Amino acid sequence: MLTPIAAAFAVALTFSAPVPTLADEFPPPVEWSLGVTAIGYQAELDDCHWTRMDFDGVVPIVGAHNYCGGAIILDMVPGQIVHLAGGSVDGTYIVTGDRQVFPGDDAIQATSGLSAAVMLQTCYWDVAQGMRLVTLQPVSTQPRDLSRIA
Repeated sequence: MLTPIAAAFAVALTFSAPVPTLADEFPPPVEWSLGVTAIGYQAELDDCHWTRMDFDGVVPIVGAHNYCGGAIILDMVPGQIVHLAGGSVDGTYIVTGDRQVFPGDDAIQATSGLSAAVMLQTCYWDVAQGMRLVTLQPVSTQPRDLSRIA
């Protein structure tokens, strides 16, 4: 027969809490998928395309108006994954940072010091806050099938 202390110890060993797994501590990263459907500037943005824009001395910028799906850029945080297809920026990227910029800013000055292979851009809902740039670095340049994107 076990003493009360030994019995309590045996019960504690029998009913111990489950050991957390790595998956419990590190959930899978959030992933976004974007299909770049135009290369251009304001006219293409106004037609609600995800648009690749090229400015001298700046990496490609892919943007969309916030009301045309671009609002997802406002929710992106470092460490999340972005899959791009189209616009010659095909690949899988990781979000590495962001910056607030304003219409009329010089593109080279506005992006100075940012490290990115591609940037994403959309306007904040409060236009006085300007626009948000999100920096992306490649994880893979293998295209991903984004045919299911609406």
